[in-house]
Parts: sequence; C-alpha cells; structure tokens
Amino acid sequence: MIRGDDQTFVATVTLAGSPVNLALTTMVFNARWNQDDRTAVISLSTTTGGIVVPNPSIGVANIIIPSAMTEALPSPEAKLQWNCTLKDSTGLIHTLDSGILTITASSTRTVA
Repeated sequence: MIRGDDQTFVATVTLAGSPVNLALTTMVFNARWNQDDRTAVISLSTTTGGIVVPNPSIGVANIIIPSAMTEALPSPEAKLQWNCTLKDSTGLIHTLDSGILTITASSTRTVA
C-alpha cells in the first residue's frame, strides 16, 4: 500500500468453503514492526473501529486502514508483520491470516 493513502482490504471468512456468519464474532487486525512488539503500529477491530462487517451472514468484512495510521511512519518503506484474528461466539480465537504489509512512499509526497 502507499504511505498516507486510505486502504480497504476485503476479507471473506469461510470454513470448509462456506461463509462464516460474523454476527457474534470479533475480528482484530494488528500490524507490528516485529512479532515480539507489544504495541501495534496499526490496530483495528470490529469493536473499536476500522473493521466493518456490512452483511455478517455472508462472512465479508472490510478492513479499513486510514491514511493517518501510515502517514507518520518513520521509514519510507515500512514492512510490518500483520495478522487478522477472529474470536468466535464461544470465545475461541482463530488466526485467519498473517503476512507482511509493505507500505511504500508516495512519489508525490516528501519522505520524512
């Protein structure tokens, strides 16, 4: 993604090929400099904001990273380790996916 841009990722949660009803769940997205960091650079959830579930029964969630969360990053190219988890209605936590989020400098902005 481009530093300082708003970015929306659409996630479809399925189990054995069928959509998971997200009505009674909590989704969390965290991105950190490394997996041992206690504080996330980007932290979003369905309860605190940043993850929107427009129609829970079809298992689709919008993960919305606002520009303000990346604009002030100290590095012109940041590589953050991210994961997305789901806490189901019974309280069990499941990692849905994880990876590296690369945030590159915009060619039209001054790099700090």
